[in-house]
Amino acid sequence: MEQNNNEMFEQNNMEMDNSMQDNVIQNESFNNNVQDSKSNLKALVIASAAIVILLLGVVFAGSMFKSDEAKFFDLLLKKQSVASLFKEVENGEFNSSIEIDMNEIAETLGEEMEEEIKIGVDVNEVIKDKDSSGEINLVFNDDSLITLEFAKTDDVYGVKVKDATEKFIALQNKDLQKVFEKFGIDDVDELPDRFLEAEDFEKVIKTKPADIEKMFDKYIKVLTDNSKGAVKVEDNVEIKFGDEELKTKKYTLSITEKEMYDMLKGTLKTMKDDKKNIKLILNDVKSVLELMENNGYPVEDMYDITSNDIPEVDKICESLEEAYEELLDMSEDYEFDDEEVLVEISVYEYKGKTVATEFEADDEKIIIKTLVDKNLYLSMGAEEYGDAIAEFILKGTMSKNEIDAKFIVKLEDEKLELFSFKQKQSNSTKNLVKLDKQNALIVNDADDDELENYAEEFMDGMEKIAEDLQDKLPMEDLMNNLTASPNLGYDDYDYDYDYDYDYTYDDNFVEYNGVLADAQDMYNKIKIGDSKESVIQKLGTPSYDNKYSSSEFIEWNSNIASNMSAVEVIIRDGQVEEKSIVLYSSKYSGVFLGKETNTSIEDLNDIIKKVEEDMTLKEVEKILGKAAYESSVSEYGYVTYTWCDKKEQTVDISFDEDGKAYYVGMVF
Repeated sequence: MEQNNNEMFEQNNMEMDNSMQDNVIQNESFNNNVQDSKSNLKALVIASAAIVILLLGVVFAGSMFKSDEAKFFDLLLKKQSVASLFKEVENGEFNSSIEIDMNEIAETLGEEMEEEIKIGVDVNEVIKDKDSSGEINLVFNDDSLITLEFAKTDDVYGVKVKDATEKFIALQNKDLQKVFEKFGIDDVDELPDRFLEAEDFEKVIKTKPADIEKMFDKYIKVLTDNSKGAVKVEDNVEIKFGDEELKTKKYTLSITEKEMYDMLKGTLKTMKDDKKNIKLILNDVKSVLELMENNGYPVEDMYDITSNDIPEVDKICESLEEAYEELLDMSEDYEFDDEEVLVEISVYEYKGKTVATEFEADDEKIIIKTLVDKNLYLSMGAEEYGDAIAEFILKGTMSKNEIDAKFIVKLEDEKLELFSFKQKQSNSTKNLVKLDKQNALIVNDADDDELENYAEEFMDGMEKIAEDLQDKLPMEDLMNNLTASPNLGYDDYDYDYDYDYDYTYDDNFVEYNGVLADAQDMYNKIKIGDSKESVIQKLGTPSYDNKYSSSEFIEWNSNIASNMSAVEVIIRDGQVEEKSIVLYSSKYSGVFLGKETNTSIEDLNDIIKKVEEDMTLKEVEKILGKAAYESSVSEYGYVTYTWCDKKEQTVDISFDEDGKAYYVGMVF
């Protein structure tokens, strides 16, 4: 556990390093640009919320807290139930597996797949040695089609396609610039010579955990002294974790504009005289930058700073002093609101642990749920004006040695199960693949002949795998599945992707006349900027209406070919942003657009290549003729025209507000 605490303290120190440096840079700009105005002052106070929340997020609650304040910070910072999932087990060994069922995903999207397709991931890991190995497997109707194996041993990383090559192709994490040169990569000086790992940063950060604890205690007291005990406590508050509902104790900290200002003022007042801690932080920042520079990272390009640019302690203290004085001067002309709440942070307690945390500001809310009990429910969700926007969920059950869960994404009312996840303690050493020169070609040491021979072996192996796949897969059916359009509510659509299909009229099928003219009549009744209600009044009840987070797609079927959508509008902020004619030729639906437009084009494929971007409509009409119809227009002045040929193929060409073609679609 001591090692875990060290890692946590060092990570917190790095975050504090970044925060301090950002603060100095912002304060220098602040001194030059601050104006005596209410709006700038409010902006400063609201921006300071980031500093306050950062400090809250990295500190440990101490004994200086009282009553509900103490409980709130204890739950927020120390009693998160999810922490038990991430405790490192000394000498622990784990097996983890993920399964992605493409059939379940398709079913959620309203599609059916005739074949069963799954993707499986299996990983063995030995925590003590930081070694791991595993495989990714594509399964088709219980047959393994192709397997990618991977492994990490010490600082060597390797992959191989099973049955394609005998050995792994591997890379040792050192002298990488020489490897890049070997493969003809230019400007290798701008690339790392070694990829840094967490342990590298842990070694160069010298600030002691005891110093960090004292540092945080100092600043947490500043924050709590200015929070005025504004913690509200509620008992028996119900909160849902999927199908499970728990009664919890809710603690809410409300921060007003005045409290936010006081927190920032108190923090700056303390920091400007805190030379000892600033020096500790600057030394660690300098050490981290030097580590990156020594391993080939382009630090100056990444951060606009080098280890030689780290300012002296006195200079930073002077900048903080100036910022503090500016803040005091500005407050003389503005009275801060001590009633209206800017930010609310709530924690929910269950069995002495935090199972949910909420952050709310300006009618927007982030909700993090962390139930770790016999049931597991980890999620992060967002709400706007009380309506759920999105939620990402890991949900399942857990015991002492095993987790069994599923990962789910919810977007408004839609729910998509992406994959299942299992992890259990096991004797992974016996299944672990260890990379060495016998089972891996390490490219750092390989010569050109070895690399060329490996490439030839790989290509031959992949060719054999491809031949085997042809025997296992019904290629024609599979390609139809892959090219089929997903059902997004257009249940009556009848897409036909056989470009050589004969659309010639057949007496066995009904042919409708005037379908396009009817759609154009509906299309012309719609005006950009019309309200949703007025369009529905003009066209009647829609056949399809799907609202996404910021837009709404509405369609009306043809009055003649009633099984086919005719026009569509996109509604944003309650008004028509775009309108379109969405007809297509289909002899099954009795619609023949080429016939209706009286086109003279035999085959669009023969002449479409003559059309180029930046052509005007008149220039395009010289090539394709005038038998086109306007099929879409947007509020930005972009217009799309559709041309047809006698084979009932179509092509869309879009023109910008200057009348120049900017998109030439495919013929289909």
